[in-house]
Amino acid sequence: VVGLNVSSATTPELLLKRFDHYCEYKRTPKGVVMAPSQLGKWLVLFCDEINLPDLDKYGT
Repeated sequence: VVGLNVSSATTPELLLKRFDHYCEYKRTPKGVVMAPSQLGKWLVLFCDEINLPDLDKYGT
């Protein structure tokens, strides 16, 4: 299980870096896919605080 705390500063690049740490890219007939680096293992990504609201007109 890989934890990921999400905030307003979280970017797609941060997510990909997290995946790069635990996964590898593999070419398949359907294209390039990411798979866990360890054979026979699963990767579970736990995203905490993902439902952050947008800023309101007061900036809160």
